Amino acid sequence: MVKRFLIVISLLTSLGGYSAEGSIVSEEFRLKSKADYIIISNAPAIGVPGNKTRIKGVGKTKDGDFIKGASVGILGQEYPLVTDDEGKFEIIVNSTDTAIYYYHRDYQEILINEIDFQGGHEIVIEIFPKSNKKLEKSVPVVAYKPVIYVYAKERLDVDLKLEPKGKLTFTYPKYENGWSFKTGNSGSIQINDKTYPYLFWEGEIALALKQRQGDVTKGFLVQTDSIISFFENQLTAAGLNDRERADFITFWGPRLQTSPFVMIQFLVDDEYADQVASIAMSPNPESMRRIFMVYTPFLSKPKIKLEPQTFKPFKRKDFTVIEWGGSKINPVAL
Repeated sequence: MVKRFLIVISLLTSLGGYSAEGSIVSEEFRLKSKADYIIISNAPAIGVPGNKTRIKGVGKTKDGDFIKGASVGILGQEYPLVTDDEGKFEIIVNSTDTAIYYYHRDYQEILINEIDFQGGHEIVIEIFPKSNKKLEKSVPVVAYKPVIYVYAKERLDVDLKLEPKGKLTFTYPKYENGWSFKTGNSGSIQINDKTYPYLFWEGEIALALKQRQGDVTKGFLVQTDSIISFFENQLTAAGLNDRERADFITFWGPRLQTSPFVMIQFLVDDEYADQVASIAMSPNPESMRRIFMVYTPFLSKPKIKLEPQTFKPFKRKDFTVIEWGGSKINPVAL
């Protein structure tokens, strides 16, 4: 069973919101209550055996959105129920049971352990778990030197459009509502009578800091005297070839070595599209790897709990697109 941190909640009786007779909580109380759950009713119900209690409930966020996929179970039993798409659940407990729990990985667990499970009764409950994730905040940054490599087994005409999460500040070759070009196996990009090694852009974006689970986030803390070997290992694992790695390292290596330590996170593929820039191409590539580095420099070793990132395997096919870029986030923004 998943290890959980239990939060014991005060009985609503202490708040004056629940009576032993099972009266319905007033709307005024419900609106004012700050509790993690609210008893709507606790009353005799037809069809509930004398030694059982039926509990019907719904889980909601503080904004009133339903929480689906939460586990609800009897404390000590291994197999819980799961809330439906509307956050609802229904569970039968013995009148001798002492507690039920409500758990979702994105929220703090609730242990409901002081309700009187009366035989033949039905309890209706609303649950409002607190999020256990820190809120995301957006930080204005410059997306430095995202470059796009395009490889095709045969000569190919390609149209490519970018939708940055902000605005473009510089492009080369010039971006005119997109790029239209020819490419081939060498990866060279031909526009009119000129040839380019890649498509280059920079822009100003509002980067949403990645959510953290408690005090732990995925990434790397690197002592910069080993930054070159770090990049060689990580970029190889990400699927970049010799040329792409060399371009990345010769651009970013000198910049990161200006501080003794750096924290590095990589936004890969879907995260790149969601937070930096989405891309649309015709024809569609058969394989694509996009990797965006977010780094924070430190003058001394910070006390940060990090879980190393891993990359999904990447296999190049006949029509492949590779993109890399990066941004700096100052420690004060974290």
